[in-house]
Amino acid sequence: MHVPPQLQKALDIFEQVDKGVISPKQAEHLLEQRGNLSGGSNLTQQKVVENMTYYFEAMEKGPGNAFLSIKTAELARTLDGVNDLSRKTDLINDAYRDGRISADTLRRMRAGSFRLPPNPTPPQRQQLRDGALGAWKRRAISLTEKNLIEQQTGPLDQ
Repeated sequence: MHVPPQLQKALDIFEQVDKGVISPKQAEHLLEQRGNLSGGSNLTQQKVVENMTYYFEAMEKGPGNAFLSIKTAELARTLDGVNDLSRKTDLINDAYRDGRISADTLRRMRAGSFRLPPNPTPPQRQQLRDGALGAWKRRAISLTEKNLIEQQTGPLDQ
């Protein structure tokens, strides 16, 4: 990730405070000088944080979205070959934890993992029920997901 030089310099000042090389008061003074050198207004800790927020937002809207789209498609192809509900849930959760899918994609994929096809066969119902029961016992699915499954297979407690 390429951070703009002015922002990187400000982050370097933060890092020096974190390492104990300079005091927070010294950091405030250095930030103020940086702002004056660039011809802008005084640079404060708050402004650096705001600039970082804007930078990350721009990254997410541009290259970040492209990256997530590619990783979401890769995960979808992988999930097509996985029949075990627990394994499928773990793959989706891992992708989210690793930053390969967004929170919205996580919710959609997990919900989709718990839906039977139209006119499911008894073995398909049983497979969903068995996988959900194991996932529920491991606390790998939420109560909402459990309820969605139970609507399709009947109670898991029996």
